[in-house]
Amino acid sequence: MKHASTIKNFKSYCNSNCCPKYISKYVDGLSDDEFILFYNEVKLAASYLIDEDYLFYKMFWIMKYPWNNLSEELFLQLFFNIEGYDLSKIITESKYDELSNKFISSLEGVLIQEDTDQSSYNDNTLPV
Repeated sequence: MKHASTIKNFKSYCNSNCCPKYISKYVDGLSDDEFILFYNEVKLAASYLIDEDYLFYKMFWIMKYPWNNLSEELFLQLFFNIEGYDLSKIITESKYDELSNKFISSLEGVLIQEDTDQSSYNDNTLPV
């Protein structure tokens, strides 16, 4: 990522007029430790992308809600692709496949857990 070669460069970029205001505003509210985590999240997410401007565009939407993992949130945005972007201009096919497999396997784990949780119920235990 051209603006995140070092944490100091990234912090300068986030506080500059070149950075989107919603990023600057978000970064202003972070402690030093939170900023380091944010920097690492952004750097990892940017490593998946061909077009880093897409990352900043999607961060506008991602940051409207609480999030824990920027890469996963970005992948969900790519996966659903509601704007119909040509993904080949945004992410490499191998990275998309890697993230897709990771996402699907994490969903399978959740579905298996829910299935085992539901197996203890039967028609006699449901309220009428």
